[in-house]
Formats: sequence, C-alpha cells, structure tokens
Amino acid sequence: MKKTIKILFLLLTAMLIIQNLTSQQSDVYLLDEVEVVSIRNKSLLKNTPEIIRIITKEEISELKANSLGEVLDFVSGINIETGTGGGFPKRAVASLNGLPAPYTLVLLNGTRILSDHIHTGQNLNFIPVESIERIEVVKSSASSQYGSDAIAGVINIITKEAGNEPEAILYGEKGSYKTHKIGASIKTPINNIAGIYSFVEYEESDGIKLIEPASRIDLMGYKTLIIHNRVNVEPLKNFKIDAWLNAINTAMDWTNGINRGTLLIPDLNLEYKIKENLFLSGKAAYTKWESERNSELNSLFRPELWIVYKTKNGSLLGGVDYFFNYFERKAVNRNSLSGIGSYIEYEHNFNQTFILNSAIRFDLIGDLKPVFTPKITGLYNLNSFLKIRAGLNRGFHAPTVQEMYEEAFGHGGTALRFGNPNLKPEYSTSYTLGTDLRFFNKLFIYTSVQYSSVENMIVPVFAGQWAEDPTKDVWRRENILKADIILAEISASYHFIPNYFVYISYSYSDNWSRDNVTQKLPYNAGQGITVKLNGKQNLGKSISLNQFISLNTSHSRSAWKWSPASGNPHDDLTGKIIELNDFQKLDAGIGITFINKYQLYFNIYNILGQEIQYLDDALFTLYGEPTYKFGLKIKL
Repeated sequence: MKKTIKILFLLLTAMLIIQNLTSQQSDVYLLDEVEVVSIRNKSLLKNTPEIIRIITKEEISELKANSLGEVLDFVSGINIETGTGGGFPKRAVASLNGLPAPYTLVLLNGTRILSDHIHTGQNLNFIPVESIERIEVVKSSASSQYGSDAIAGVINIITKEAGNEPEAILYGEKGSYKTHKIGASIKTPINNIAGIYSFVEYEESDGIKLIEPASRIDLMGYKTLIIHNRVNVEPLKNFKIDAWLNAINTAMDWTNGINRGTLLIPDLNLEYKIKENLFLSGKAAYTKWESERNSELNSLFRPELWIVYKTKNGSLLGGVDYFFNYFERKAVNRNSLSGIGSYIEYEHNFNQTFILNSAIRFDLIGDLKPVFTPKITGLYNLNSFLKIRAGLNRGFHAPTVQEMYEEAFGHGGTALRFGNPNLKPEYSTSYTLGTDLRFFNKLFIYTSVQYSSVENMIVPVFAGQWAEDPTKDVWRRENILKADIILAEISASYHFIPNYFVYISYSYSDNWSRDNVTQKLPYNAGQGITVKLNGKQNLGKSISLNQFISLNTSHSRSAWKWSPASGNPHDDLTGKIIELNDFQKLDAGIGITFINKYQLYFNIYNILGQEIQYLDDALFTLYGEPTYKFGLKIKL
C-alpha cells in the first residue's frame, strides 16, 4: 500500500506540472444525450433511473488498448480476471459489483456471447476494441429485462455502424512476445437508406510469459481471425433493419498440438414504427461456440419480440422471448435446455424531477418452477449539480447444462467436479444507491453502493471418495450457500485544462456466508484503486500529441482453488481459498497524429515489473517484466 501511495503522489505531481502549462478554458464532452439501449426501453442517459456507466470510443481510442479486458479494467466496480487452465490464452472475464464473473451478462449489440470455459464467465477479449462504438455497463441486476445470468449486471458492447460519411481505416501493431496484429475497417453509407460496416482483424502471438501453472508455460501461443459485418437499412420511413455477423476463428498451442475454436454470431433486428408513439421490435439471434479443446460445443438460439408505447410523461413496454441452449463438453454428455420468458415495464416522468421505473418478468425454464423477478428503480434530479439513483432488484440464475450434468471433470489433482440434476435456481435481492455530482462541467464525481443477498448459491461440496477411483475426491454442486455481498465505489474525473483530465477511482467489495463461516464465494474482488491521466496537446495546425499514464492497483483479492493447501484435509474448505497477491500495475503511452489521418503510438505496460496473479479456472502468475507495443493507424 505504501508503494501505491508513492506512485499516486508522482502522478498527481505530474498533473500539476501539466496544469501550469496553460490556463485556457474548454468545454467537456458530456454523455447526457447518449441514448442508452441496454435497458430495452431506449432513453437518454440523463433520464435513466439505472446506474449506468458508458465508455465512449474516444476513451477507448486514447488508451490504444490491447484488449477489451484492458479497457474495462479502468472502470470502477469492474474487476478483470484471467487464468483459465485449458482455455484460450488471451482471456479476460469481468467480475461486476463484487460477484464472481459468471453472474455478469455480456452482450454484443444486445446478443449474448459464448466462449470457452463459459462456466467461469464470458471471454471479453473475443471482441476487438477497434470495432467498438461504445460500452454500456448496467451496474445492477437486470434479470427483470434479460432473465437468467444477469444477477451482477450487464456489459453491452455496441459495435460501429456505417454512419453518414465513408471511411476506411488500416492499422498494424507489433509488441512483446512476437505479437503481431493487422486490421482494417470500411464504412460505406448508401444513399441515406443503407450503410455497411465491415471489419477484419488478424493477430498472432507466442503468448504472455508465465511463472505458473507449469502446464501452460511456453504453451500460451495463439492466432485469431475476426470478421465483423454490420448492415443498417431503412427501406421504409417507419421500418429499420439492423443485421450483423460476427465470426471468430482461433488457434492455440497445446500439448497435443494446435487446438482450434470458432465463434459465430448472426443477428437480425427489426423495428417498425406503428405510430409516432408506438414501436414494435423483433430480434433473432444465434450464437455458437465450438472448440477442439475439451470437445466443447455450445449453441444458443434466442428470438425476442417486444412493443413500446410512449406517452407524454412515460412509457410502457412489454415483450416475450424464447431460448434453446445445446451444450456438450468433455465430461458433459449431449444435453439441452430451453425456456420462455415474458416481461412488462412501466416508466413515469414526474416533471423531469423524479423518474420512476418498475418492471417484472416471468420465466419458465426446463422443469424448474416458474421464476418471477421484479425490479423498481428511481431517479431524483435534486438540482443541476446532483442526481440520485436508487433501486431494488430481484435477480436469478438458472442452473446450466454443465452445472447439472457434468461428470468427473478434473484439473490434474485429486478433486473431480460433478454436476447435480436436482439443482434449483440461485436468487438475489439487491439494493443500489448512486449519486452523480458535477461542478461547472469540469469535475464529475460518481458514487454507488450495492448490497446483494444471494440464496441457493451453487457451490461445490465435498462428497467423499469417487467409487470408480478412490484416489479421487467427489466435489458435487449443491444449493447450500446464502451469501451477502457489498460493493462501494467512488470515482472522479477532473478536466483541469483543455484536452487534459485525470480520473481517480476506488472500489471496495467483500462477501460473507450467513450459514457457514468457512464457505466462501468463488471470488472476492477486494479493493482497487485506479488513477489515469490523459492529455492531448496541439503541436501545430496538423500535428497533435496524445499521452496517458495509468496506475491500477489491487488489494485483498481471494479466489477458489481446487487443490487444498499443503497438509490440509481434502474436505477443508479454508484450504481451497487462496489469497491473491497485491499488485500495482503502471502503464503509459504516447502517440502522434498527423493531419488527422496518420497515427503513430507506443505503449509500455507493467513498468514496475511486478509479478501479477490471477485465478479464473486455474492460478496464473504472470512473469514480472515490462512489455510494449507500437503501432500505426491510417484513416482514409
């Protein structure tokens, strides 16, 4: 912690030096007028009762990030983990609001994505940062809108569209560990009626350098080819079509040679404006992940239909959706799960001062009992400086095919993982409170607190020796845990001079069991501090200089580790919780832009050379050394 304080002091000193360079004033880009689409009933951010954070394409561009996980690691309340034992090397999953990553629903343009090791969360890094228009993070349970899997919240990644002006971008990067990346995108508007956005990216790398696990040392190499096409058509004045296709082909090193995987997401969205205040929308989405590693095949078909009626002071929304999920994997026989859901939502605006939103959803999944998930949220505009948001949410997670039917899957030790077909859904009750403060369009302060109580939580329970091999232990999933989780966060953005701002955030999370003091959640995000200083300086009429320096620190994290501590009994729960090491990760970058068309940039990561531990499905320790990348981007 002392080292963190020293680094913070140096960053703040640098900020003061920059501030003395100029005293000009400038406007700040505000997000109030952004239309939020992650809550189905589209509304401006300033009128949304939900606690939502938006990451713009400008913020993403400034970082020149290697991956989406790297971008989200700067968002307060989101903790990024990696470390899957036999999964894709370039992996990141998001723990949101103090809950483990599988409770965060990740969407691509409103469609659920799938990936390897889905039981530990969706791999964010399958979505390339260059294709992203913005990211919307819903910081509370969204089961009343999306059904299962959104207990912690939602991350909706929205890709770029063609827009009104044609544009072509070419870029290439080279970095540590023989990492190479090339990509291109083209925006093609057609007669103000249609537009096509096309994107392609190829990346290959020897992979990051590890200290552990031994099974992955020198086996972190990978290749990815990503193709994304999006077509927007408005053939009639009141009718819109949004269709897109995302295809990813992966290859990774493994002991038996190259293991390949594919992700395919075709999606069709329709919107018909029946009247000036009446809208009918439909969606047909199919997602398929297939991988040679562990013989994974996971497919999801999900059609949806909803209608929105807008009044002078509010709106009424109702909809229905259906899903069919097919899943098979090593130690999981072919099986499927299906369900249907319906929901209704009403929002009323009381003279722009108070906005109240209430929703309820009904789900019927497989042979489970019907599930009802209500939600109520409110926004109070106290004055032009302060907004207060509060909510009471009910969430749920239905047991998956893998959780129910997995049979004797191991990680190389004595513990084997078993499913349980008698599992019940997990339920959560969450209370949220957030404030938005702004002072003279220069200083923005966001705070939020969320307390969640989760019942019937699914955790592995020691069930003795395996009858077929007494040297192995049975760990069977059971609904036994009642857990409380709390997250508190505060973040501030200060735009002190034109084109320069500093961002500081702190988050605290903890969890505990109400029934069993030795049983812990699979993951505890602990405490995190982030400081980021961004700046842009014009060096002439056609040249500008961009730079950033950032510090990410993490403290008091812990995670479930399958192998017990040395010398402890196999059924000792405390021996299976590992305290992950604290770290301070210092990164920096600089870029030069010529005539708004050519960009040269250079980033350096982990300047302090610290070893960093992660635990997703296995304990990963990254080698403590700085890494780099440099790149060129051309806009035509």
